[in-house]
Amino acid sequence: MSRSRIPRLRWPSLPDRPDRPRPDRPRPPGSRDEGGAVAVEFALVFPLLFFLLFGALVFGWRLWEHQAGASTAGQAARLAAVGVPDVTGFEQGVLCLGERNGLHAGGLQQLKVTFLDRQFHPTTLPQLDGYVQVSLTYRSALGAFPLVTSDTGTFTTTAVSPLQQLPSPSVAGTLAQTFTLGGVRCGA
Repeated sequence: MSRSRIPRLRWPSLPDRPDRPRPDRPRPPGSRDEGGAVAVEFALVFPLLFFLLFGALVFGWRLWEHQAGASTAGQAARLAAVGVPDVTGFEQGVLCLGERNGLHAGGLQQLKVTFLDRQFHPTTLPQLDGYVQVSLTYRSALGAFPLVTSDTGTFTTTAVSPLQQLPSPSVAGTLAQTFTLGGVRCGA
C-alpha cells in the first residue's frame, strides 16, 4: 500500500509595510524612529496620574479623619446630654471615644462644652429643654499637608444634642468650659 503524503501548506508571505521596516533591512531614507515618543508621552502623563492617585488617597484619608472627628463630637455631645457624673470621667470617655473612632493617639487637642437654651443661645444654667454643644479640636495625622488640610493641620468639629438629664450644678459649672486634651491618653 502506498502512502500518500499530505502536502505542507505554506502561508503566503505578507508584504512589508512601508511604515514599519523590518529589523534586518536598513531604514528607507526619510523615515523616522518613533521609539522615543512612548517615553516622552509616559514622562508627560505619569506625573499627572501619580498626583491624581496620591490626591485621591490623601483626600480619602482626610475624609475618614473628618468622619472620625464628627462621630467623636456627636458621641461626646450625647454623653454630656444624658448626664455626666464627674468631669474627669467625661474627659477620659471622650479621649477613648476619639481613639476608638480612629483619631490618632494624641490628636485630640481641645474639648469645649457649652450649654444652650431652646433658642440655641449660650447659657450658664442648663435647662431640660435646652441643648449641649460640644466642639472638638483635633490634629490631623497628615499634619499641615498642602491643598488638602488647613494651614496648621488642626480642625474643629461641633455637635449639638438635646439635654436628657440635667447635670448637678457643681458638674455643670465645671463641665461648661474648655478642656485641653493635648498629651493625655485614653485610660491614663
